[in-house]
Amino acid sequence: MSAAENLGQIEQIVSDTDPASQRLGPGLIRHILVPVNLSDESRNTVEYAVPLAELCRAKLTLLHVWTTPGSHTGVLGALDPEAIQRSRDRAEFNLRRLEEMARERYPNIESYFLTGEPCSQIVAFAESSSVDLILVSTHEYDRLRNLVEGSDAEKIMRQAPCPVWIVRAQECIAT
Repeated sequence: MSAAENLGQIEQIVSDTDPASQRLGPGLIRHILVPVNLSDESRNTVEYAVPLAELCRAKLTLLHVWTTPGSHTGVLGALDPEAIQRSRDRAEFNLRRLEEMARERYPNIESYFLTGEPCSQIVAFAESSSVDLILVSTHEYDRLRNLVEGSDAEKIMRQAPCPVWIVRAQECIAT
């Protein structure tokens, strides 16, 4: 089932309920945050988020938190500043491109590029920006890593100041 079909079902459920018990719709969800790591999963989550933001008439914010890559080493293992800057520039460019593509379908969108530890930056942004819902993608990690570290989506869910909607990769892909 595609994201549009999922949201169509949600819209039908909302319209069939008593107005006093409606959970989605204008007013309740005014600001949706979509953290993106620029992977296919997070791009698909943006595709999922756009119709949800339209349904709720909410502001949609894309947030990328860049971390200094450890793989950019030069001679004697020192970090290569030029390679790090190229990596950062590429990530900023890809975030702007993702925002532009989403803006073609929904105008009330913005994006932010932060640096640091992703989970703590996402939670801090949500707290300071009055976010009503975080829509985050997840994908399957190997079980050992999940047991030891937990997923980023789990960490965000545990610390977030608002509800978190976790979108699995297969929910985003149109069938």
